[in-house]
Amino acid sequence: MKCLHECIKKKKACKQSDCRHWIDYEKDLNCVHQTVDKHGPLTLRETAERLSLSFVRVKQIEDAALQKLIKRCLAAGLGLKETKDVLSSIRQGKFVDF
Repeated sequence: MKCLHECIKKKKACKQSDCRHWIDYEKDLNCVHQTVDKHGPLTLRETAERLSLSFVRVKQIEDAALQKLIKRCLAAGLGLKETKDVLSSIRQGKFVDF
């Protein structure tokens, strides 16, 4: 996040494309953190537009990520109810640590 503070101070988009938080969207300084700070959570359609992907592809990626999360929750020893609670929290935009 240090680089984001520098970009905000300089009012210039980040050029560090190897950063895991970098996104090709100069209006938000090429930073995912800036996007979330500025706009809050994005819809799948907004995400698709920013990434130049179809809505369907973004939905496929989301579904695969949720399936992976479910497997990890169950492997970590969470029961079905706790796993559902984790998914519910994520859908509400809350951070979950397990």
